[in-house]
Amino acid sequence: MIHTMQSKQSNLLVIVLTISILSIIIITGPAKAFVLNLTSDKSSVTIGDSLVFNASISIVDESLPIEKIILELEGPENISCEFQPDSTILTGCKGISIKKITGDSSEYGYNYGYNEGYSYDFGYGYGYLGDLTYEITLSTADYLTGEYKTKLVVPMDNKNFTKDGPTLNINAVVVSTTPNRHNSTTRTVICTSANWQCTDWSQCINGYETRICTNSNDNCLLYLIPNQTRTCLIENNNTNSNNLGNLNENITNSTTENLFQTNRLSGITGAVIGSLGSTPGKIIIFLIITILILLSIVFGAISFLRYKRFKTTNTLKLETQ
Repeated sequence: MIHTMQSKQSNLLVIVLTISILSIIIITGPAKAFVLNLTSDKSSVTIGDSLVFNASISIVDESLPIEKIILELEGPENISCEFQPDSTILTGCKGISIKKITGDSSEYGYNYGYNEGYSYDFGYGYGYLGDLTYEITLSTADYLTGEYKTKLVVPMDNKNFTKDGPTLNINAVVVSTTPNRHNSTTRTVICTSANWQCTDWSQCINGYETRICTNSNDNCLLYLIPNQTRTCLIENNNTNSNNLGNLNENITNSTTENLFQTNRLSGITGAVIGSLGSTPGKIIIFLIITILILLSIVFGAISFLRYKRFKTTNTLKLETQ
């Protein structure tokens, strides 16, 4: 009876110790299997200029099921440019062109990744290996001026892995002041979209529609003139052909829907972050491991005391006999 109880206690102690060791291994885990990075060649540009982002995904050891990559800009307007790993643009990439620099390796295999020491089992399937590097060129001609925060996002298995990029400033055109005939100075400003008034699009003639845009502010710089010609697919006798299927985007300063999920906790090393890598998650895991270690100590102490008591009892019985 006593031996049976001791055997059960020993087995329970082994299980608790095993769970504790595995939990510690998961927390301290191996090196991350993928790292995101986002840089740019300029941090400040004048509206109408272009800049180049360099986005990279370094994948080590295991293949990852990357379905798409997202470049996000958050500022006066929100942009969420989605493209496939082969650089094919999906949606939301206003004024953006993407060129794949490196990364042709893809294969079927077991997809498994780590993020800040935590493992993610992505299952068996199509995945990417090696480094994926992209040159993303952004033309600011149709963007609102102001400060933008940039971010690279890689969604996988209902999780968003992100890397904050550099802050981007799009500045208005600087126009030098000149004296007028009254010896005072005047300053020309940029025409905004609110200054422009455009007629309805004309009928589709020879594959083109036209309109006329005028500006209500005579003192502004005629810089961002709306598109006054666009291609069309079919002819329409209606003078207002805004509902035609168009090949070109209607150039207006509209706000693109912000598709990204809020996840602003930065990683310890500045690499990618995931939902399980958050501070509350780490605290909970730390508390669980601490409790398991304390339970291991308690069970060990109880087992040792019972063993000593059993040994003492047997010794007394032998001496009595």
